[in-house]
Amino acid sequence: MTTWEALLDDYVGDVVRRLPVAMRSDVGMELRGLLEESLRARADACGEPISEALTFELLRSFGEPVEVATRYETPSFTLIPAPATRRFLQLAIGGVLLQWALTLPAVFTANGDAGRWWVTQGLGALWWPGALVLGSATREWWRARRTARSPADHEIDRERVRPARERRALAGIVIGALFVCSLPWLATTLPQPLATAFAVDATFLATRAWPVLPLYLAVALVRGFALRRGRRGHAIRRADASLHAVWVVVLSWWSLAGPVFVAPRTDAAAKGVFMLAALFALARLVEMLVQRRPSLRSPTLAR
Repeated sequence: MTTWEALLDDYVGDVVRRLPVAMRSDVGMELRGLLEESLRARADACGEPISEALTFELLRSFGEPVEVATRYETPSFTLIPAPATRRFLQLAIGGVLLQWALTLPAVFTANGDAGRWWVTQGLGALWWPGALVLGSATREWWRARRTARSPADHEIDRERVRPARERRALAGIVIGALFVCSLPWLATTLPQPLATAFAVDATFLATRAWPVLPLYLAVALVRGFALRRGRRGHAIRRADASLHAVWVVVLSWWSLAGPVFVAPRTDAAAKGVFMLAALFALARLVEMLVQRRPSLRSPTLAR
C-alpha cells in the first residue's frame, strides 16, 4: 500500500468512526471512492503523479473529519437552531436576571435570608431557561414533523374528517358538557365530606359559569357540521380557531377571577386543571394559525 492510499484510509477511518455503526460500511466505501477519484483527477490536471503532498492538499480542502461526518449523518431536529442561539441566550439570561432583580432586594431587609433566597427564588429562576429549551424543542420537532411530508399531504389532513374519531370526539363533548353542567346538582347528592369538597361557589355560578353551555353547544355544532360534510373547509377551521381562542379566555377568567369551588384545595386543583387546559387550547390555536393556507396571490412584478 502506498503512502497516499494509507492517508486516504486513515482519513476515511476518522470520518466513519464518528458515524452510527449501521452507516459506517456504506459511507466508508462511498467516501473512499470519491476521494481517490478526486485525487486522480487533481493529479491529472497538474500533470504529475499522485504524491503525499497532493493527498494532504486534497484532504485539507475536503474538510476536517468531524465536519465531513456531519454531512453524512441524517439530520434531526435541533433544540436551538444556530441563527436563534444569540436570541435564546438574551432571553434566558435576561429572564433569570429579571427574576433575581425582583426577588433579591428582599434579602437586604431586616428579615432577609440570603441562604433561603438562593435555594428557593435564586435557583428557582432557572425554570425560565428550561421553559425556553422545552419551547424551542417543541417548535423544532413540529417543524421537522411538518417538513417531512409534502404541503399537499398536510392540506389533505387538515381538510379530512375521520368519521369514527369525530364521532368519539363528539360523544366526549356531549358527555363532558352534561357532567360539567350537572356538577352543581351532583355535588349536593354526594355524601359527606365529598359534598363539601365538591360544592361549587355560588358567586361563580351566578356570574362566571354562564359561558360553559353556549361554548359546549358551539363546539358540538362545529364538530357535527364537519362530520356531516366529511371535510373541514375554511369556515369550519376559522370557527374552530375562534372557539379555541374563546376557551383560552374563559378558562383563564375562571382561574384568575375568584373561587370556583368552596373548598380551597378543590378550588386550587380545579384552577390548575383550567390553566393546563387553557395552555393546551392555546397551543392548538397557535398550531391552527401556523397551518393556515398560504396566499395564492401572484407576486407583484417589478417595473
